[in-house]
Amino acid sequence: MSARSDDPYNARVRDLFQRTPGAGRLDGEGVSSGRAGGPQHGAEVVLWLRTERGTICEARYQVLGCPHTIAAAALLVEQLTRKDLSEARMDVSATAEVLAVPVEKLGRLLLVEDALLAALTAAGAPDQAPDRDVDSVE
Repeated sequence: MSARSDDPYNARVRDLFQRTPGAGRLDGEGVSSGRAGGPQHGAEVVLWLRTERGTICEARYQVLGCPHTIAAAALLVEQLTRKDLSEARMDVSATAEVLAVPVEKLGRLLLVEDALLAALTAAGAPDQAPDRDVDSVE
């Protein structure tokens, strides 16, 4: 992707999409995963967390979706390392601002957040359900 005046992706999205830091699967002891989305949502996100004594040691992702969705997952896993499970969150509004996500793609960020919440639940984190109606955002 090149930077053009009509380019729908800002420099941060282009960088994360091209490098895909944190992409890939995690296996082994202490790994939990969460999945969200599918064909009906236009994207699918899987997030893996390796935890030790309640702390996230490593986070990885796999995304089938647009560059904004991939960039959001990459940004999230960068922020999760060394976080306590009870502190691990995704600030959807801040992510949307940093990545300049258009309104019509905000639902994709909620899929990334849902995958995180599913992975945290699988890892035994306290309930961290967001106060939102996922079905109303597309």
